[in-house]
Amino acid sequence: MKRIPLLIFYVWLLLEYLPGVANNPHFRHYNNKHGLSHNTVYCSLQDLRGFMWFGTEDGLNRFDGHTFKIYRHNSYNPNSLPNDHILNLFESSDEKIWVFTAGGTCYYDYKTDTFHAFQLSPGQNEPESFSAVTEDKNHSLWFIGYNRIVRYNPSDNTSRTYPAENNFYPAIITLMNDGEPLFSDRQSLYMYKSETDNFQRLPLLNEMQIDSQIVIQAICQIPDLGILAGTNQGGLLLYKYQDRSVVNIIPEIQVRAITPYSTTSYWIASESGIYIYNILDQTVTNLRKSLTNEYAIADNAIYSVTRDREGGMWAGSFFGGISYLPKEYNRFNYFIGGKTHPQLLGNAIREIVPDQYGNLWLGTEDNGINCYNPQNGQITNYSYNNPKHLLSATNIHGLLADGNQLWVGTFNKGIDVLDIPSGKIIKHYSRENTHNALNNNFVLCFCKTKNNEFLVGTGSGVLSYDRQTESFTQWNNIYTLIRQIYEDSRGDIWSATSNGIYHYLREENKVEQYTADANKLQSIGSNNTTSVFEDSKGRIWVTTVNGLSLFNRETKSFNRITAEDGLPSNIIYRIVEDDSHNFWLSTANGLVRFNPETYVMKTFTYTDGLHETQFNYSSSYQSPDGTIYMGTINGMLSFNPSRFKEDTFTPPMYITGIDLPENEAKGYNFTTSSIENRDVLKLPYDASTFTLSYIALSYTSPDAIRYAYKLEGVDKDWIYMNQNKNVTFANLSPGEYTFKVKSTNSSGIWQNNEQSLQIIITPPFWATGWAFLVYILIICICIVLFYNYKKAKLEEKHRINQDLFESKKEKELYDAKIQFFTFITHEIRTPLTLIKAPLEKIIKSNDGTPSTRENLQIIEKNTQQLLNLSNQLLDFRKTESRGFKLNYVNTDVTLWLQTILQPFLPVMEHDNKTFVCEIPEETFSAFIDREAFSKIMNNLLTNAIKYSDKYLALQLQIQKDRNEFIISVTNDGILIPDSEKENIFTPFYRLKETEHQQGSGIGLSLARSLAEFHKGTLNYTQTREGMNRFTLILPKKQEDCYLLTFDKNTENTVTDNTCDADNEKPVILIVEDQEDMRRFIAKELAETYRIREAANGKEAVTILKDHTVNLIISDVMMPVMDGFELCNEVKNDVNYSHIPFLLLTAQHNLQSRLKGLNNGADAYMEKPFSIELLVAQVANLLKSREMLTRTYKETPSTPATTLAVSTVDDLFLRKLNTYLEEHITNEAMNVEMLATEMGMSTSSLYRKVKGLSGLSPVDFIKVTRLKKAVQLMEKGESRINEIAFQTGFSSPAYFSTCFQKQYGKTPSEFMKEY
Repeated sequence: MKRIPLLIFYVWLLLEYLPGVANNPHFRHYNNKHGLSHNTVYCSLQDLRGFMWFGTEDGLNRFDGHTFKIYRHNSYNPNSLPNDHILNLFESSDEKIWVFTAGGTCYYDYKTDTFHAFQLSPGQNEPESFSAVTEDKNHSLWFIGYNRIVRYNPSDNTSRTYPAENNFYPAIITLMNDGEPLFSDRQSLYMYKSETDNFQRLPLLNEMQIDSQIVIQAICQIPDLGILAGTNQGGLLLYKYQDRSVVNIIPEIQVRAITPYSTTSYWIASESGIYIYNILDQTVTNLRKSLTNEYAIADNAIYSVTRDREGGMWAGSFFGGISYLPKEYNRFNYFIGGKTHPQLLGNAIREIVPDQYGNLWLGTEDNGINCYNPQNGQITNYSYNNPKHLLSATNIHGLLADGNQLWVGTFNKGIDVLDIPSGKIIKHYSRENTHNALNNNFVLCFCKTKNNEFLVGTGSGVLSYDRQTESFTQWNNIYTLIRQIYEDSRGDIWSATSNGIYHYLREENKVEQYTADANKLQSIGSNNTTSVFEDSKGRIWVTTVNGLSLFNRETKSFNRITAEDGLPSNIIYRIVEDDSHNFWLSTANGLVRFNPETYVMKTFTYTDGLHETQFNYSSSYQSPDGTIYMGTINGMLSFNPSRFKEDTFTPPMYITGIDLPENEAKGYNFTTSSIENRDVLKLPYDASTFTLSYIALSYTSPDAIRYAYKLEGVDKDWIYMNQNKNVTFANLSPGEYTFKVKSTNSSGIWQNNEQSLQIIITPPFWATGWAFLVYILIICICIVLFYNYKKAKLEEKHRINQDLFESKKEKELYDAKIQFFTFITHEIRTPLTLIKAPLEKIIKSNDGTPSTRENLQIIEKNTQQLLNLSNQLLDFRKTESRGFKLNYVNTDVTLWLQTILQPFLPVMEHDNKTFVCEIPEETFSAFIDREAFSKIMNNLLTNAIKYSDKYLALQLQIQKDRNEFIISVTNDGILIPDSEKENIFTPFYRLKETEHQQGSGIGLSLARSLAEFHKGTLNYTQTREGMNRFTLILPKKQEDCYLLTFDKNTENTVTDNTCDADNEKPVILIVEDQEDMRRFIAKELAETYRIREAANGKEAVTILKDHTVNLIISDVMMPVMDGFELCNEVKNDVNYSHIPFLLLTAQHNLQSRLKGLNNGADAYMEKPFSIELLVAQVANLLKSREMLTRTYKETPSTPATTLAVSTVDDLFLRKLNTYLEEHITNEAMNVEMLATEMGMSTSSLYRKVKGLSGLSPVDFIKVTRLKKAVQLMEKGESRINEIAFQTGFSSPAYFSTCFQKQYGKTPSEFMKEY
């Protein structure tokens, strides 16, 4: 019965002192949901590095403030834990962590991240089994087992055993302040005496306690006072040194561990929670689990308590895992309905106002009003749902305590006036019972001014309340939702609304409105404002949903502060200024301490102890003692800024891990602890992408710690990472780097805790020093080899150059020979023309005797042979030149062969030679160049006739399966030796046997070249009968083929050399560098035409500029400007492009002919030519031009563009005709106007128009007018005078005269016929 008063006493102590101890402690919980291996925690430890270790029912855990690293027994790993049931933990001075498990004792080695079984004897198979250990002042370790004590010296691995049977059975061990161990056998205490190497017994439990089976379970020395001993059921005992007495401090509790918090405070782990014993005032505080307070300890069965270096306390429990209480963490007190304060009904705190009785009235949006008495903690609820304390609504938005009355603004229920002493509603105002004077039942705020004005803020504006008449009137015409009405020190009234800020200037009696302007930076952040606040210096601050704004009274502008400046959210609800003149801002994402002078801010969130970070509108209050109350959407918090202290702890910094993306594939193995103990990290070049992890070991507020790193060799400045605890480096180049990392503490202050790690990325084998040495050696060898190679190549090049030089000389000699023959041939052809043309004329005239005519025929025959020889030389030269190309035409080969044979048949018959021809009768077509093919066959047949004796043959074979045909020419002449088979195709080569016969030696060479241009072959063989055979093989088809259309023979063209009697003779310009040839042509044409001569193209252009020319005859090959260039210039000059152009050339090939025609030549003749053919061609070209002009003049409907013979002429005539049509009605239009428009002189215009149409420009204008008149008649216009005026004639009579003269009939007769 005596124990009952004691229990009552201690319960009274608990209730009395609990609120004052640790300020209602706020525990943080860690369990298996957070990564703890098991919720039963038997022991805990903070090692020398700062990591927390927890021994559980199922494994050992290392904790860094964020994550748990779990160690368990692994039967396949001899360096794992012996057992997963961890009983005790201890760290020795050599940083070994001793782990006592149900399966034996081991120690953890940080350097290898492995466990090693503790064995006193080297030959042991099993680890030693102990229950605890401590380290004395001499660094000896004292182990206790159930039957022995072992003192172990780690320096030399020696030990001394103290058997239990000779001393006592140890159960508990601890260390005294003097550095000596203290033991207990669960009944008494034993102090070790080093002088005697013996133990001194101190009796603790009396006989009655022993008989009651009370045993000691924990001991702890109190310096200079005594020893605390915790028992299984006898409570907490204190053994005093002074009188050796034992005092029961806390009776009847089961104690499991005792841990000093300070020199005056001790934490006791028990089955009934945590007890805190203060030795100065002998007070005891009990911390227990609470079903309604989630911030209390997680379980009452506490097995271990550990103090960390920051002053935080870690409590390990049987079911609740770990409960952690940081030092000075409890800056904030919480009022959470149903948890910390069950009486608090409603958690969405909207308003906080005090009354004159010291109560705080808390308006909520979910359950009415709560009246809180800070003195006794009593809370009374007033709500629509509470019949005892009834209100009109549950959703409260505005409160104001005015004397004994509390004005309550509700959501859509009007206003309740509450009598505070009685708690009864004495008045109620709504829109309905005030006859719409209360314009809106949504009432948000109240304000009582210094002048006793009573203002009410509603959803529809500001109202003024008259107490005498109890009526409401609209105040200053503000019609919008009002969140706050605030009076500043000047007496001005500020209204925070949903449409900006309204400022009532009392002295001026006017209202100003400030709104947001997206184009004006110095406007408020948003029209949706939440509050107005005047600070201690008289500055006005406005909070909005888009930041905080400082008002400038002089400029009427605002300076904004937003999330871009560091605010956690742009939504700011309220401002409270503390005694240090710092602002406390409630936001939608945390609480902010803001310095209004420096704009430095610190944000408090969950990591700093806030239970909720989203605050609420209009809910803030500062009590006279400086305590600030703020409402959130989940209860209310209170704090006193004067009690806030900055964290001075410097957390130790560690690099905890490295992660390689291809760690397993490439075989790299870096354990966490091995990285922690490294000063140098060496990685191969193919592992240069990796992630480093680091941690600052602080547990007070680990999420508030920020980090910064710098990789020297890459980064010049620190890289700030906020809360990120790892950094990745990608593809670092080979070289040496130094990684440095540092952190802040939990108060955000940067610490001098820099940790560094040297990183070496080794180069690949091919970039090492040895590799470069090998490279240098290889380069030297390569240089020597290259020198020898270049030397050999230079010698070879010299030899080749010598050979090339000799070949070049031979080629130059050969080319010179060919060039000489070519020049000679060109020079011969012109005289041959002068011989051949007069000779043909003499023979044709039949003048002279028969003998003379016979001689003339002989001359003509030899002239032709000489011409053929020159043609052959020219053909051979062409095949040697670049760009030579054949023109393939689909040809009947059988017919073409027969045509080629015709001239040779009489010769063979005359020479009495047998000729066998085997040409198939059926038609066979192939693509050949007819001219080249004829030359090949002519050479083969000529040689066959020349060198045969009596027999020659020609055979055509068609190889249909091979798509080719074969022509063989056989003769019975002298056989060609085998050694000469190829030489005969060399230019100018002659066999000795045939040197006496006539020939040039280039025929076969020309034939083979032409055959090769046909993509065929020409070879010599000997037949079985001993005859010579030349075989020509040609393909049937070619890649580039043409279908050419040949003009009719110009010799058959009907010519008319006569001219109209009334016209002058046409002017012909002859351009020829050979004077004889030029005079010969001029003589032949002089009777019919007027002649002008030029020696080259340049002279011809000069003549054209000053004279009218009707036709140009030009040679191709001339100095200064050749015929092709002259033709191109004439045909592209609008002044001369109409002149017909006739080209003469000695070049007998299709390419030359096509080139001339492509340059615009109207006709093309080859030298030597027949003079009759030349005369006929000239007459024909002039006749064609005359027919065009006649048709234009005589036919009314023929347009002017029909006169064009070239594109240039066509463009000229179109431009000319366009101008005439546009100005056809202008009587004054003349030649000068026309010349100016065409950009020509009048003389040039005259020659051009005359050459094209045969008309002078004046006549051409007249004809154009007449043709326009014809068009008008065809369209139905019958009025002569109208037609005359529309076509530019001065009078109808003149028009009729001109029309009849041009077309042979009057306009009237023409219209009748039409």
